[in-house]
Amino acid sequence: MRNQGLVHPRLMASLRGFRNVEVTIEKPISTRSRSGATTDAFTADPALTGLPARIAVMKEQAERKLPSGTLTEATHTIEFGRVYPTITEHDRARIGATLYDILLVTADSAGTYTMLGVKEVRVS
Repeated sequence: MRNQGLVHPRLMASLRGFRNVEVTIEKPISTRSRSGATTDAFTADPALTGLPARIAVMKEQAERKLPSGTLTEATHTIEFGRVYPTITEHDRARIGATLYDILLVTADSAGTYTMLGVKEVRVS
């Protein structure tokens, strides 16, 4: 019998109601303009769109003043009820209109969940 780990898959399935947000993972792409300048952009990964997840704030928000405005950063965790091996630290997550830079991707050894350490960045 395969080791189920500390968290049984049926328990994770029963917690689906706690994953009340839909997350889209966006992958980075580089485009080149007519002048030859390279611009980095992101595009939604069709295989990682509308994923049920739970988001939680890890710490209080911190603000830094910039010449262009105020940059507000808040560190959160996003948890998925299964393993997504194609999500990397180069990607970003979108929940509604809010974007999160992915800083850390963690999956448990039993293949039950994926947790992202993310940073919300808004320029106002």
